[in-house]
Amino acid sequence: MTDMILDVDAPTVNDLLLCLPDDSDWNVLEDALQMPDIKDKYAKELDKFIKKPTRIELFEIKSRPITSTLDGEKARSDDINKSYSITVVPGVLAVRVDVGIRMAANWYGKVVVTPTIFGKGVGSSEAQVSRAQSFIEIHPSALLVKADLKIGIYGDKMCFGIEGRACYWAFGWKCQSFDKQGLFCLK
Repeated sequence: MTDMILDVDAPTVNDLLLCLPDDSDWNVLEDALQMPDIKDKYAKELDKFIKKPTRIELFEIKSRPITSTLDGEKARSDDINKSYSITVVPGVLAVRVDVGIRMAANWYGKVVVTPTIFGKGVGSSEAQVSRAQSFIEIHPSALLVKADLKIGIYGDKMCFGIEGRACYWAFGWKCQSFDKQGLFCLK
C-alpha cells in the first residue's frame, strides 16, 4: 500500500453553496425579494467576489427623511437626515443605516438599520438615540448577511459614527471589521 498525499484546493462556490441555507430558505428569500433564481445569482456574484475580494465600504447614499416619524411632527429644516450603506459584497449584500436627528437643546433621534440583498431590504430594526442614550448596539441579520454595529454620537463636537463588523455567508460566516467616525457632527 502506498501513502497518498491529497491536494485539497480551496472550496469552490458549489462547495460553499452546499453549506448555505436549504432550498426552503432560498424559496422564502425568492418570494420575499420577488427574485427568482436568487441562489444561482448569489453563487455567480459570490464566485466573482471570492476571486477578487474587497474591503467593506461605508458611504453616504440618498437619505430618507425619518425624523417625521419621531414624534408625529413634520420634518423641520434643522433636522438631520442621513443614510449610509455598509457594502459587504458589492452589488449583493449590504446593510443600510438611516439616521434622523431632531435638533433641540436635548437632541434626540432614531436609527433604522436594514440588511439588503441585491438592493432590496429584508426586515428593519430601529432604536432611539438621545443626549442621555447617545449610542446603540444593534445586530441586524438576513440569511446571507449580518452585522454587529455600534452606532452613535461621540465626542465634544458630537459627531456621528458607525463601527463594528459585517459578514456574509459562504461556508460559514466571513466577517470584516470597520470603524467610520465623524460622518457628520451636531456642533
